Amino acid sequence: MNLTPAPTASSLTLNPIGVVRNIQIEPSYINWAEVVSHIVINPEHAAALHGLMDYSHLMVIFWMDQVCYSKPTHVPQGKHATVPEVGMFACRCPYRPNPIGVTSVPILDIKGNTLTIQGLDAVDMTPVLDLKPYTPQYDVVGQAGTGPHKNIRVPDWVFELTY
Repeated sequence: MNLTPAPTASSLTLNPIGVVRNIQIEPSYINWAEVVSHIVINPEHAAALHGLMDYSHLMVIFWMDQVCYSKPTHVPQGKHATVPEVGMFACRCPYRPNPIGVTSVPILDIKGNTLTIQGLDAVDMTPVLDLKPYTPQYDVVGQAGTGPHKNIRVPDWVFELTY
């Protein structure tokens, strides 16, 4: 097997398409489902929003740039009494090697180059890397005709977390 070496920092470039604006100025464990945020898209990408209001939900890919370090394991939301320690890739914690977040959120409004959404777990001024409209035929786990959640499995402790 011939494996290509991983890209070096100098060969990888990510250009944010916009930025999150909300009242949450520092990372914390809150009920993010209630937080209303605005994503201000760079003006040169504003035309890319055309037709997005025809969708109910959006997947936001963002860079958690305020995370200063990574670690291999974590107790999600610090709930030591009810949640087990798991590997970093077995939770949604930002302390991953590349702190990239992906969250599906409802679209509330679009005006000009600004989207209003609810439930994005990102703090004010977080760079947004990409947006994808939520499309059920591609974005739901399950088999056709069996319901969207038939084949989903998550640990019981996940229901102890705040969203």
